Amino acid sequence: MSNPLLRPNDPRFTKPSVHDAEGKNLFSEGNEIVTAQAAGEDGTTAADDNIYSSSTASTPYQPRFEVSQSHRGTLLMVLAVTGVVGSLCGVSSLAGWWVLGWVPAFLAIVPAGCAVGLGLQDLRAIRMGAMDPKGQKLTHLAFWLGVLGVFASLAMDGTVLFFVIYFLMSLV
Repeated sequence: MSNPLLRPNDPRFTKPSVHDAEGKNLFSEGNEIVTAQAAGEDGTTAADDNIYSSSTASTPYQPRFEVSQSHRGTLLMVLAVTGVVGSLCGVSSLAGWWVLGWVPAFLAIVPAGCAVGLGLQDLRAIRMGAMDPKGQKLTHLAFWLGVLGVFASLAMDGTVLFFVIYFLMSLV
């Protein structure tokens, strides 16, 4: 038992044509209709009946990307230099110039580590095209200064810890 209201070739359920009464494509890209050309094996071209093929006169779409973020090279450089200078303050503690010089050396791992982490993310974003490539050199330099600051801070912390343990063992 089928629906008695449905008939074969019912106009209510047929798709409209993509061509108008003159045979032009209603969805063409311009006012001037250019028919697509298909190249045969002998090199001759003939009109193509495929309505989805592009015309030979049109150029393909070229996407254009815009950068969505500006670079943070200056911020990263400030963080990296703060980490390096803070870790070098530990030398003043070891030399006896400043007794509490180990504190900035201990805390310098925070800005240096931030410079490394953010620099790595920014370099990846620059490489992918999501960030402005003008700051790539500054970000790269800040990344490596941050790595130097992290290792210098760890070295100063280890050296201060060694001397504290050595001093405490000499008292016993």
